[in-house]
Amino acid sequence: MKKIISILAVIAVIGVAAVGFVFMSYSGDVKGGKGSDEAVTVQLDKGMGAYSVAAVLAENGIVENELFFKLYAKQNPIDNLQYGEFTLRENMSYEEIVKEITTAKDLRETVSVTVFEGSSIVKISRIVEEAGFCTAQEFIDVVENTDWSQFRFFQYVEDDVNKPFKMEGFLYPETYDFYPEATAYEIAERMLGHFDELITDEMYAQMEQQGFTLQDVVTLASYVEEEAGDPVNQPDVAAVFLNRLKPDSPYPKLESDVSYYYMREQVEPYLGVGRDQSPVEMQEAVNTYLCVGIPVTPVSSPSISAIQAVLNPTPDSPYYFFLTDLTGKYYYAETWQGHVNNIATMEAVNATVK
Repeated sequence: MKKIISILAVIAVIGVAAVGFVFMSYSGDVKGGKGSDEAVTVQLDKGMGAYSVAAVLAENGIVENELFFKLYAKQNPIDNLQYGEFTLRENMSYEEIVKEITTAKDLRETVSVTVFEGSSIVKISRIVEEAGFCTAQEFIDVVENTDWSQFRFFQYVEDDVNKPFKMEGFLYPETYDFYPEATAYEIAERMLGHFDELITDEMYAQMEQQGFTLQDVVTLASYVEEEAGDPVNQPDVAAVFLNRLKPDSPYPKLESDVSYYYMREQVEPYLGVGRDQSPVEMQEAVNTYLCVGIPVTPVSSPSISAIQAVLNPTPDSPYYFFLTDLTGKYYYAETWQGHVNNIATMEAVNATVK
């Protein structure tokens, strides 16, 4: 009798050990981390259930044991199985595998829309129209007339009767991919949302500390973008504009030709009026040769580097003037006479450039 009991005890021990080994193997396979990190493409057919998927995964070495995955699927029901090709790896956990094979695969082609730094809302609307999504006017109407309060920045957008476009400057320049059926709202929401993501809490705090509103910073950044597309030169150019804004500045106007061309080439054609035929009040609020301080509106959508340049200009810059020659070199001056001398130098250089 004792011998039988001993044999049964040994069998029990072996059984427990076997169960423990199986459990350890199962647990290890569920957690992943074993096997190769090399990608394996598997094909799952329409109508497959979790048990059929288990067989495919085992055949391709993604799971160690078909039964293990079936047991997991029984304990953790898998809904929304997709079909098609999936890229998996041997060392994936079951949770990662399930997430991959239940994520819908959208195979539709997309249309790329590239908005370059320094593009105005009118230019952007034409880009959207040329891509075939909607008319330029439809896009502008959506951008201008929608409540975008889901975005933090929108509360700082200033509405002024003399602004040609309320939302000028906030459609962030980037390359975007949209599905062909994307609406004007979806396109605008993506561009405005990207802008909102880029303006951090630290940047808002910096603006407040420096006495600027978001509208101020984006407006100044649009001029920096237009006058210095290369980020290397942007802090120097920003410093010039900011020097002109200081109290008791001898040159309290920004005096950038960009504002004139913005009205002439973007705003007035949109309004359907001739050159300099836009409302006088609007010209006086936009044209930097007429208005003192920061004009009422940005002239385009600036890059994040231009915005950062306004917040972090070249320190202790003494300059109030700048210009560039045809080789791209920048010339800075503290006085009008120094600027005149730079103009002469610039013209001499330009005469040698073919």
